[in-house]
Amino acid sequence: MAHLKKNLHFRPFASFLHSLSWSFEIGWSMSVSELFKVLFFSLFVFLLVMAKAMANQMQARLESKESAMAYALRGTFSSNTAAVDSQENEREALYEVLVRKNLKQEQSLALYLVYTQDIKDQQESRLEDAAVIYRKNNLHQFGFGGSLGALAALDIPLSEKSRESYSKITALNLNANIRENLAGLNIEQMSYTAILSAKRYFHTYQQTSDFQVNPEYRLRFDGILGYQFNNRWSASFFNRLTRFWSYEGTARDITYDHEEAVGYSFGPKRNYQVELGHSNSGSFRNNELGTDQTYQLYSERNSSYFIRFSATL
Repeated sequence: MAHLKKNLHFRPFASFLHSLSWSFEIGWSMSVSELFKVLFFSLFVFLLVMAKAMANQMQARLESKESAMAYALRGTFSSNTAAVDSQENEREALYEVLVRKNLKQEQSLALYLVYTQDIKDQQESRLEDAAVIYRKNNLHQFGFGGSLGALAALDIPLSEKSRESYSKITALNLNANIRENLAGLNIEQMSYTAILSAKRYFHTYQQTSDFQVNPEYRLRFDGILGYQFNNRWSASFFNRLTRFWSYEGTARDITYDHEEAVGYSFGPKRNYQVELGHSNSGSFRNNELGTDQTYQLYSERNSSYFIRFSATL
């Protein structure tokens, strides 16, 4: 790939990762990517099957004291608005696993894993990038009842696309978040969370394998509005604004994502939840027409509907 511009500072580390990957491929009959897929999917299925039994065993311990470890599983199954039997229909499954170690003074350390699968085409499945996450809650309490928290995350490029097409080494994500229950507005059932995050990417090459410029920085704002009808039923509205900057310093168009969902919680400590919702995404710039466009709640092209299952142990 001599035609690509390199980030020379990270070349030794990238070479080490490549040699490590090569040594694995010699010793195993399957590639590293396939091995990760098999291990991850087996782990997800095992944890999902054992979730109920583990929850019953841990219930007495959780009632007496806070567990040092926590586990979260989430499976999301989505489909776009096209008819199921049409060629335009897209159906996807997203599996997420979070293993968290609770530390002292409201700190935690976690490992986050993601696996996606194209339900329409069973052959298309992939392990996404993982992340090691450090979180600190309640850094500061505000007079209006809100609290400030912080998070730092380091990406682990497990996906084949990240490593081979994007030559990604890692990425550092820092964010600050404010959580407010809106009790001061006499709306005790409502809560709001605002998250501002900045991400720095590190790549071996500044260009992708198809000669596109890799992103160097990302700025993102998340806003989450939640409403608790009772101890079982809830609703949420999620909105995200994202902007990337390339290695050449070019600012890309601002994109948006939003999601509306209704959820039902159940279980001994309401630690299981099922959600039904709608999501949409887009850009404030129509590149095909070269004109600006407005925020869209619904789009026949990009909207999708989903059902999500969550378990926290």
